[in-house]
Amino acid sequence: MIHGIRCTACCALAWGALAIGCAPAKPDPAQLSTVDSLITTTAAALLTLNELDAGRYHRLDSAYEATSSAFRARFNDTLDRTSARVLGDQYLLLRDARKLGDDHLRVATDLRATSERLHALRNDLAQGAIAPGKAGNLIDSERTQHAALTDEVYLVIANYRAVQQAWDRRDTVEQLLSAQALSVRP
Repeated sequence: MIHGIRCTACCALAWGALAIGCAPAKPDPAQLSTVDSLITTTAAALLTLNELDAGRYHRLDSAYEATSSAFRARFNDTLDRTSARVLGDQYLLLRDARKLGDDHLRVATDLRATSERLHALRNDLAQGAIAPGKAGNLIDSERTQHAALTDEVYLVIANYRAVQQAWDRRDTVEQLLSAQALSVRP
């Protein structure tokens, strides 16, 4: 009987040591706050991109396909500086509309993936599954990636504004392109 008690006592001590060694780490409130801030700004950026009319890129790409030959013909004509600038800017934006739309979708996809990763990190931190030292490295990495992604979001927004301006000056461009057709008539 004494042998059984000693064996049970040793096992209990061993299990107790393991349980203490595997206890979850207490989450650092500053780290949780940092991750919460990253989650909030990521959600706001995604919401902003979702509010933009991504179909506008497709419509401008279609306009490029329909008018690219008219642009090239007009570029072979003598243009005043203002007309050349307007037509040149419009042509470049129409030509790049598909790529800009693809970039918009890619950044939105990256934001969704980042949001999922940050939520998982937040959950792991809150449950104490990550040691504070390792968590610091993970958070620093997320901050770096988040800064780069934020720059890309600003670029998408700037590109969208340029695309919106191109959309708004369609009538002016049509008049400039039709001026070519009028000057060619006998």
